[in-house]
Amino acid sequence: KDSQEMFQFLHRKVRALEEEKSSLEYKSAQAAQELEAKEQHFNQKLEAIEQESGSKRSEMQKLKAELKKAQQEAELAKAQAGKIAKQLREVQRSAQPTVAEDPGRVAPPEAQQPAPAGP
Repeated sequence: KDSQEMFQFLHRKVRALEEEKSSLEYKSAQAAQELEAKEQHFNQKLEAIEQESGSKRSEMQKLKAELKKAQQEAELAKAQAGKIAKQLREVQRSAQPTVAEDPGRVAPPEAQQPAPAGP
């Protein structure tokens, strides 16, 4: 009788352990699925961030190129404005009557300066 009780006790114990094992396997499988889902979600976010970063990087390079072009155009415009101002001054000088043509006119300051003394 004792061996019968011992057998039934061990049998119940084995069944309880099998149920616990089954429950733990189920929970483990669920945890693995959740982990895989989180990993996929993380990888998708990471990929989206990398794509956004890449597009921002190319956008930044494009803006830098546009800025460089605008700076070059500004330098060119500045140089052209300097040339135009020089031409304008030359045209204004040539348009003014000389002292010989207009005796009442005072000579421009550069014409009034004495020539540098030579050796």
